[in-house]
Amino acid sequence: IDDNDPFDIVSDMLLLESLFKEFSSLSSENKSICRMLAAQKTERDIAIALGIPQTTLHDRKAKLLKMLKSHLR
Repeated sequence: IDDNDPFDIVSDMLLLESLFKEFSSLSSENKSICRMLAAQKTERDIAIALGIPQTTLHDRKAKLLKMLKSHLR
């Protein structure tokens, strides 16, 4: 992919706009999960921070990522 190709730049911008739109519609807890994942926190650390079992976080994360992926297609 050419970083200077206008098509790639516009495509990336549209993808980011779509992602931002979906992110803004998330619950505050799901936003927190996304922020901590982006900060490379482990599932264990995120679960502790949210006060939920790690298995619950794992399931929520899977559903969250699946939902975001489906909206970005």
